[in-house]
Order: sequence, then structure tokens, then C-alpha cells
Amino acid sequence: MKAIVYIRVSTSEQVENTSLSNQERACRAWCQREGYEVIGVFRDEGESAKTKDRPGLLRALEATRKGKADAFVVWKIDRLSRNQSDFHNLRAFLARFGTQLRSATETLTDDPAGKLMEGILAAFAQFDNDVRAERTRAGMLAAARAGYWVWKAPLGYMNQRTANGKASLAVDPERAPLVKQCFELFACGGLRQSDILKRLHSQGLRWPNGRPVSGQTLRKMLTNPVYAGWIANGFVGPEPVKGHLEPLISQEEFDKVQARLAGKEPTQRRTDRPDFPLRAFVRCVECGRPLTAAWSTGRSKKYPYYRCHGCGAVNVRKEVLEEGFLELLGSLRVRESRVRLFREIVLDAWRGRFKTAKAALRKQEKQAEQLEAEKERLVDLLLKKLIDEDTYRQRIDKTKTQLALAKMDERTCEAESLDIEAVLAFAGRMLLEPAKMWQCGSLEQRQRLQELLFPDGLAWNGENFGTVVTCSVVQHLQDNTPQETALVPPRGVEPRSPD
Repeated sequence: MKAIVYIRVSTSEQVENTSLSNQERACRAWCQREGYEVIGVFRDEGESAKTKDRPGLLRALEATRKGKADAFVVWKIDRLSRNQSDFHNLRAFLARFGTQLRSATETLTDDPAGKLMEGILAAFAQFDNDVRAERTRAGMLAAARAGYWVWKAPLGYMNQRTANGKASLAVDPERAPLVKQCFELFACGGLRQSDILKRLHSQGLRWPNGRPVSGQTLRKMLTNPVYAGWIANGFVGPEPVKGHLEPLISQEEFDKVQARLAGKEPTQRRTDRPDFPLRAFVRCVECGRPLTAAWSTGRSKKYPYYRCHGCGAVNVRKEVLEEGFLELLGSLRVRESRVRLFREIVLDAWRGRFKTAKAALRKQEKQAEQLEAEKERLVDLLLKKLIDEDTYRQRIDKTKTQLALAKMDERTCEAESLDIEAVLAFAGRMLLEPAKMWQCGSLEQRQRLQELLFPDGLAWNGENFGTVVTCSVVQHLQDNTPQETALVPPRGVEPRSPD
């Protein structure tokens, strides 16, 4: 009589007493004892018993189909399959060709009792496999909800183990810079996804196996919050989890990319021309349109002009408009005595307000902490199935709204905790020497100063500025009446004599 031997190990079992050599030795000993000649040994190394699509098993079944064996010998039933349905299908296949299934360590016979034992052993194999799978999934779930990455690493990362043995991600030094560049290029705008992908391909962006990255993969990558440090999928639950990994991009950049993908990116009028600080700030007095600016080419050189492209009523040289603006700033200069008194009044009022703001900030921080705890409690209730999905959504939306309002109030209270001394020092310089501040400032500082002093902007009629409306502080402090009754010094502060 002839026998075919089939042996198998999974990766985790290769270090245990179920190695291929031990299984083959036991199967050969059984065949020799029972009078079978071994005509072939087929093996699967590192293959799961949950599937029938195993190379070694398929070759063994093909040899059986050709009628070369009387017995199909395994070390144990679970080496053949851990799935009851698959086991019975394989058993029926062997019987169709007159081949008996035999185990080197378990007693299998063709009588009713033997068939019952065979079914029981197959059922126990599946039960053991199901328990292992459930434990594995529970372990993965607990690790993922604790912020550990338990799946195949996304592009730009590599799978690794932390110091405590948990599955996590390490930055891939070869691909991570290209992934970061992908987000940066898309966040900046101006390039389509296909253009970005083409550029990155030219720089060597590939999967570790050398396969090129597809457009679909690029889209998934741009929407994956793991690159900002978050684990978010249906496995961990409805709320994202902060991951134990190094983000490749900032949350701000990730949010900007999502806005672009959703077509919600804001469009901004460009006013960042350092050589034309008054561009878009000064209007045409005739049509009300903001002035544009450009360099005009003359016979020998270029000349800078501010222009109205609406009605064409304004076409003024840069130096003329800006000199007029500096004269206007010089006329706003406030007397030093009034600036000192203004500072003392504001400081006195601030101290009282700061005390109130500090108490309000503590209250808002406590409320935010309570709402964060409520969010966690709702997630816990949902995971334990103590509330249904609809109830969770209703309650979590309400909680998130309340939390957003609390955070807004918290930021308002934090704003009350500004460095008032620095603010007043800036205000003092602005009121005493506005023209000098504007001349010495950067483009951004100039634009901020312009908006502070003239909140409604300015209008140019071709020769000078039209009706000028300054901010309320300047209006108040420029009151030229002899009595300074509008400014009452705080108690305990003696009014200083005017300069």
C-alpha cells in the first residue's frame, strides 16, 4: 500500500514542537508501522489552515487525484484544515478517489465511531482557530484604540515594534520626504494630482517592492489622517485616536489639503506686493474701486504707478501717493501727555478686567474638560452597545457643539490675558510717531498699521485724500479742546501737565 504525507506549519508554530521535521518523522513512523510505503511528502511552510489554496496541499491533492495513494497521512487533523466545512470537502475529495484520511497521532477509522471522532476533531480544530482569531482581533482592537498601528504600514512609514513590544510605525527615511512633498505641493495649489504624481515618480516614489504608486493610492494617501498623527477607521470606532507615531505633516497642513480636496479652499485677493503697500487699501474717489499698481516702462527705465482700472480717474506716481500718505500720518501725531494719560487709564481698567478674565478662563477650561469627558463616555457607551448608533450621533453632535462654544469662550478669555504692557508700548509708538513706524515696518506691519489707523480705508481724488476717518482712539486723543475732560485719570493717579 502507498501513502502520501502532508505536513504544514504556520509561521508562529515553527519554533514549537510542531516543526516540519517532527511532523514528517511521526508520519513516516506511522506509515512504516501500518505497512504503507511513502511515495511523496508535500509540505506548506508558514501557511494558514483557514484556506484550501495552499501550494503543498494542492500538489498533494493532485497526486491523490491521479490515483497514486491509498492513504493521505497528516500529523493531526488540524494540519489539514481548521475549518469544518473545508475539512469535510477535502475528506469527500479523498474518498472519491479511494484514498483514506489517516492521522499519525489520532485514531481514525471508517466505522461510525471513527467518523464521529473525525467530525469531533475537525470541530475542535475550528473552535481552536476561532478562539485564536477572536483573541487576535481583541488584541489588535485594544492596541489600535490605545494608539498603536496594527496594520501594514502606509507609504512613508515602516512597521516596527515599540520598546514595550507594541506594533507601531517608524518613518521611512527613503519615502517619507516624498510623501511630505506631496502634501506640500497639493496644499500650495496650482498643481493637479496627476502632475504631482508625475513629479514624485520622477524623483523615485515607489512602494518598497518597486511597484509604482497609482493615482488612486495618491488620493487615499492625501485623505489618510495617519500622516497627521491620527488613527481613524471603523476598526477603532467613530472617533479618531491619537497615534503613537511621528506625524509627517502638521494638522494645519492636513486640514488645508482636505479643504482643497473638498473644493472649499478660500480665494484671496493678492495684496502682497512689497513695492506697493497701499495697493488695494486706497480707493478711487470717483468709482470706489481699490487702486491697483504696476511698473510702467518709460524710454529709459520703469516707473511705479498706482491706478484705477475701473473708471481711470486715478493714475498717480507711487512717490506722490505715498508722500501724501506720510503727510497724513504726520498729522495724526498725538501729544505725549495724552498718550501717557491714556496708558495709565487703560492699565487701571485692564487690571480689573484681567482678574475677571482669569476667573472666566478657569471656568471655561473646567467646562471643556467636562465635555471632553462626556465625549469619551459616549464613545464607551457605544462600544459597549449600551446606546445605539442614532442615539450616539444625536448626543455626540450636541456635545461637540457645546464643546466648540466652550473652546471659543476659552480662546476669548485667553485673549484677555495678553501682554498689556507690550500692547500699550506698541500703541504709544503708533500714536506718537505713526509716519516713522510705517516707513520702518515690513509690508505686513505697514498693512496692519494702515488698517488700524484707517479702518474704512482711504480714497484718493487725484491730488489728495478725501474725507479721512481715523480709528476711535486717535479721534478721542486728538481732541484739541483746552480741557482734557474726556480723559479722566484713575483714582490715585495725578494728572500730568500737558507738554
